[in-house]
Amino acid sequence: WEEWKRAVRGEVTRGAPVAAAPAATVPPVVPKLVAAEGLEIGFGTARQLFTAGPGSAAELDGDNGMRWSYEYRKKDWAWMVRDIGAAVPATTQSMKLRLRSDRPGTLFVQLEEKSGQTFFAMIEPREVWTDVSVELRSVQPDPAKRKDGVLHPERLTKLLVADPAGRDDATGRRTVWIQNWR
Repeated sequence: WEEWKRAVRGEVTRGAPVAAAPAATVPPVVPKLVAAEGLEIGFGTARQLFTAGPGSAAELDGDNGMRWSYEYRKKDWAWMVRDIGAAVPATTQSMKLRLRSDRPGTLFVQLEEKSGQTFFAMIEPREVWTDVSVELRSVQPDPAKRKDGVLHPERLTKLLVADPAGRDDATGRRTVWIQNWR
C-alpha cells in the first residue's frame, strides 16, 4: 500500500532492475502521432514500456504489444507507470486499447496532468482479446488531487495502470497483455 501511495504521488522508485526497462540516462521515446487518431502510446521498442512496480515486469510482446506480469502482494497494489512523452491533442475524446488477461479482475487507469491533477477510470480485461475505449468525458477526478475537476487532454503527462486485487488478499500471478494504445 505504501509503495502504491508513493507511485500515485510520483515518487516512483525501481526495485530490482527490470530487464526491459530503459536506462536512467536514456531520454524518453516520443510516441508517434497517428493521423486522425491522436497520439499512439505504442510499444514498439523496450524504451516505450511502462516502468513496472515491485514484483512485476513489463516486456515487449508481439506487434506493438506489451505483456505485464506480476505477483499479487498481500495488502498491496500491483502497478506500472509511464510518461506520455508528447502532447496529446486537445481534441482527444477517448483512449482506445486492445487487451486481455489470464484471469479476471478490474484494472485502475490513472491519467495525470502537468498540474498534478489526476483522473481515473476502471477497465475490465477479459481472457480473450477485447477492444476497450475509455471516454475521457467519463473519467473521474481524484478528490485528493482535484484542481478544477476538468480533464484537459493536452495537459496529460503520465499514465498509471494498477491492479488493486492484492489489497483484497488475492494470491498468485497475473499477466495482462496490452496492444495498440491510442
